[in-house]
Amino acid sequence: MHNCEQYLEQSAGLLETSPNFTARSHYLICDALKLSKKWPVDNNTALFDSALSLCSALDLSSFRHSLHPRLQEDAATLAQLFGSEAIADGNTCTFEGEGRNFTLNAVLLVNEPAQPEKLWVWVTDEILDATYRSYTPIWFHFDATQSMWVAKE
Repeated sequence: MHNCEQYLEQSAGLLETSPNFTARSHYLICDALKLSKKWPVDNNTALFDSALSLCSALDLSSFRHSLHPRLQEDAATLAQLFGSEAIADGNTCTFEGEGRNFTLNAVLLVNEPAQPEKLWVWVTDEILDATYRSYTPIWFHFDATQSMWVAKE
């Protein structure tokens, strides 16, 4: 694959191998461009309420990742797991430590009439001294009863 057009044509038929997942991570922007055609981006609005940062309001228990075995609650966040070591910066929350890099990057917020808000997040999950690497885009919806973003898997 050499461009977004080729990626979008082939992405459905890719084998789930480590090299393909790594290569696919380089083309996440292609998926974002495709989604922005359906849901145009409004540059005049913040992606989401800063009080509901990814560090404190994205439910880690709702999707698979390398930190999952460490969760002790049904709705755990990066801030609960790592406190101030989970760094919020705009639309991103990052934890770098213990030989790992775990990043949540909010890319697209979708507001549709009569639907809960949806948030498209790129999850980077790397154990640096091992071979585990995961680069996954995940849809989350806002659960008002919990005041949290929950994965739609």
